[in-house]
Amino acid sequence: MRTMFMLLPILYIVANVWIFRQLLHLLGGLPAGLRWAVGLLYFIGMAGFFISFLSEFIPMPRAIATFLGTTGQAWLVYTLYMTIALGVMAIVRRLLPLSHASAVLIALGATLLVLLWGWYHYNHPVVREIPLTLHKPANVGQTPFRLVAISDVHLGVDTDRKRLATYVERINALHPDAIVIAGDLVDRDVRPVVEQRMEEELKKLIAPHGIYAVPGNHDHYSGIDGYRRFVESTPIRLLCDETVTLPNGIQLVGRNDAHHQRRASLHDLVAQTDSSKPIIVLDHQPLHILDIERQGVDLQISGHTHDGQVWPLNWIVRSMFEWSYGLKSLGKSWLYVSSGLSLWGPPFRIGTDSEIVLFQLSFDK
Repeated sequence: MRTMFMLLPILYIVANVWIFRQLLHLLGGLPAGLRWAVGLLYFIGMAGFFISFLSEFIPMPRAIATFLGTTGQAWLVYTLYMTIALGVMAIVRRLLPLSHASAVLIALGATLLVLLWGWYHYNHPVVREIPLTLHKPANVGQTPFRLVAISDVHLGVDTDRKRLATYVERINALHPDAIVIAGDLVDRDVRPVVEQRMEEELKKLIAPHGIYAVPGNHDHYSGIDGYRRFVESTPIRLLCDETVTLPNGIQLVGRNDAHHQRRASLHDLVAQTDSSKPIIVLDHQPLHILDIERQGVDLQISGHTHDGQVWPLNWIVRSMFEWSYGLKSLGKSWLYVSSGLSLWGPPFRIGTDSEIVLFQLSFDK
């Protein structure tokens, strides 16, 4: 894994040099000075990916940090899709009489259209409604219990207060009975979250049975103590290896993230519950999923994977986890892995969704 992360920057640079050499075919008729200017801008864009990480360590205005972060991360996906598009056009040129310059222009246009679609898709999260029956009784009456689940909000520089306000509005429009956040509420640094006073938006969430969250790996990266203090300023109850029983008998088990090596075992946490009543586990990373049925859990809600965010990375993510996205039946137990509400990194959803999940829960008598 470490070797792969060391190779990625090298592959990124090599791919950008190759792409720029192809683009030179479109710049052939321009004056030399203009070609140099375009080349300089291109490589500044390429360097933005590396510069974006420095914004965490070098104090700078939030507007500049946001611009650098968005541009740099977007360039990474541009590089991926431009490489794919140029490779496809190289094959097409073997079949059709097409000039090199025309092929490069088509590849560039197709890449920009895909990125535009991915940006639009990211900015319009889907609401996924899932009716589900749990095989234990709960005092919810005849109406299904409306549980809204989100994960991977990644509040910070990229997911700012304005975006959070739109999320809160959409969640409230679903009239949830309870809200759960399956980790990574905060991105890599809690400071921009505090500076933007995002707790004021979170205080607008409405859920009669409460709002609950578990920490994710990014919440730990941001500094778990600062993350705790921020959550305490909101109506969210943080569950770190804790259980809570709602007035209707539903039991929530909140696990600390797997990043925390001394977290309690699922067995020990479930032992604190009443096995005759519904047990819903919140665990950021979908690991050791067969334990869910073994421990008598009715539903586990996870996140973390983002479903890969963009194609074909979702294929890679699906090979890394036993279950990386969606609803899965495990005997009498259920697992749902969310693709996340927001993102880490590039602001695109291509072949995946940003989502809010509404579980309409019914229970056996």
